[in-house]
Amino acid sequence: MGPPTDHVICNLKKIRREKGFSQSRLAELVGVKRQAIYDMESGRYVPNTAVALRMAKHLDCSVEDLFTIDEPGLEQPITLIGQSPASGSRLCIARVRDRLVGYPLDGKVMPERGASGGRRAAQTRGRRDTPPPGRSPPREDGSASRL
Repeated sequence: MGPPTDHVICNLKKIRREKGFSQSRLAELVGVKRQAIYDMESGRYVPNTAVALRMAKHLDCSVEDLFTIDEPGLEQPITLIGQSPASGSRLCIARVRDRLVGYPLDGKVMPERGASGGRRAAQTRGRRDTPPPGRSPPREDGSASRL
């Protein structure tokens, strides 16, 4: 297994300065050398869990505030169905084949046909008693037995 290809984004310098700590003072509190703090801030070194937790404690923030992983492949466009929502509105998002589809959550019920054009509902209509693979149909008393 090769080395991880994740790119860690370090916000340590920004947060350290906002809290008024020098590199030397933070290093002293955390139990590392000043050079280690410099190397973290310049992206040359990613601390182990214990060091990251101690830094977060002394800087009064979370480890995720100090370090995040850059995941560029996570952003995908969303195709909106219906009218465009107001800024800050919530969306219901679903994957349809290879794209994301969003429907504004405005408190109204979605049309019965929905984004799939009603095909999914038509495909499953009348098949409620069909057991999943590996199971037999329900018995008369409502219980199911395994095959």
